[in-house]
Amino acid sequence: MGTRNGATKTKRLSWALTAAATLMLARAASIPGENLPRQNFANVESGLGSAGDLLQAAEEASLEANYHRAVSLLEHAVRLAPGVSEYRMRLGIAYEREAESAPFPAHLVRKARRNLERSVVIEPNNADAIEGLAELAYLPAGVCFGDLDEAAMLLDRLGQLDPARAEAGRAKLEHARKEARSGEYKVRCGAVSMRQWVAHQYSASARQVAFQTGEK
Repeated sequence: MGTRNGATKTKRLSWALTAAATLMLARAASIPGENLPRQNFANVESGLGSAGDLLQAAEEASLEANYHRAVSLLEHAVRLAPGVSEYRMRLGIAYEREAESAPFPAHLVRKARRNLERSVVIEPNNADAIEGLAELAYLPAGVCFGDLDEAAMLLDRLGQLDPARAEAGRAKLEHARKEARSGEYKVRCGAVSMRQWVAHQYSASARQVAFQTGEK
């Protein structure tokens, strides 16, 4: 009886998480530019009026590793064209790169994930966005990896779109799995890190995206 009750509770929890993830994605789809954190765009490059100009300036900033500026420019571009998958993808990648050198990267990782997921909702076959979501798991921002099982699932989807990139990602994922099994890593990440906390909080929505894209 106890086993049956435990299984029922687990199934109900799974249904609740799926429902919550679906609701989050639906809200993101209905509110253009939702939750973009940097609201003062009035003076972000007074000479750049179009989203295309902002995108070009953001690319130049990224080449100089000035990801903070790239994020500000791309947030403005997303506000001008919220339904363009590429802008969301590039904003997510810029947040991801900024997180790599941040002392407290969790909030940047969360924003990267949100924009990459939104990019995939808009364009399910956006290989760059799917690859970016996988990288959030197997390339740690901080000291610990994210959800490596989630990364494997996303790389399987990427393999349907770009086998070569998926294969390169799987090699990095395998390296991450080996490191995660090492004693040094277990000591370093004995406690749940902020990165892991973010990954667990949002893994349900990422899995929903992966399943959705897999049906296309």
